[in-house]
Amino acid sequence: MHRSTIVYFVSGNGDFDASNKGAQTAVSVGRLQLGASGFALMDWWTPSNASTLNVQDLDYTTAAVLLPNPRVIVMGGKDGLLNVLDPANLTKYNAGGTLIIQQFSVGGHSHGGPVYWNGPSGPTIYLWAEASSLRAYRFSGNRLNTTSVSQYTGQTPTHPGAILSLSADGSTAGTGVLWATLTSMTIDPATMGDAWHKIAAGALFAFDAGNLSTPLWTSLANKNRDDLGNLAKFNAPVVVNGKVYVASQVSPDGGKIQVYGLMP
Repeated sequence: MHRSTIVYFVSGNGDFDASNKGAQTAVSVGRLQLGASGFALMDWWTPSNASTLNVQDLDYTTAAVLLPNPRVIVMGGKDGLLNVLDPANLTKYNAGGTLIIQQFSVGGHSHGGPVYWNGPSGPTIYLWAEASSLRAYRFSGNRLNTTSVSQYTGQTPTHPGAILSLSADGSTAGTGVLWATLTSMTIDPATMGDAWHKIAAGALFAFDAGNLSTPLWTSLANKNRDDLGNLAKFNAPVVVNGKVYVASQVSPDGGKIQVYGLMP
């Protein structure tokens, strides 16, 4: 049986097609399918306020995260909203309002994530937006409960928010670890966490994915040994074979990889 190659994408600033012909798909989510003549746009969603989002630079900035259970797409951007879409029916453009599954406020710009874990308590999304707290949202059917099931309020990230990844032994309870890189006004008082216009110091955090209230570990606790250095924006921690690999910024044109693991 032949399986079609399908790619979902999220686009940023630019023009869009309001006639539902799919000629232009900026500020949109789209589905491409590979055929004999190459990729063709099969479906898309453009929000009803796309023109305003474009003009005000409030475009989309996360990936189209396609989940296996429930089978939905979650994504967001600079408008402070998280969107849940049906990948089989993105709903195209509707001037009268959104027709997607769900849309709700997460408090700030989203650049990193969301990340997903189908853990012992069921499918869960983690997001740490700019100027907001780290939150976990749980699915009920194909919709997210908008009241978080767990959160951490000890840091408020500045631009670009926290960039997340998650490691776990499948869905086994107690094995899920959420990793986050970020900067903030308290992490770098000298720049006020201004990673938008300057190079700012960053930090790496680790959380129990089942209880976000207190970090398991941070690179700030023993800076002489564990300091991350300057934040390399938009780079998620990578977990491989018991070690965590994190990029950091050395100069405007250079960087390095920090490697963290259990002490021998």
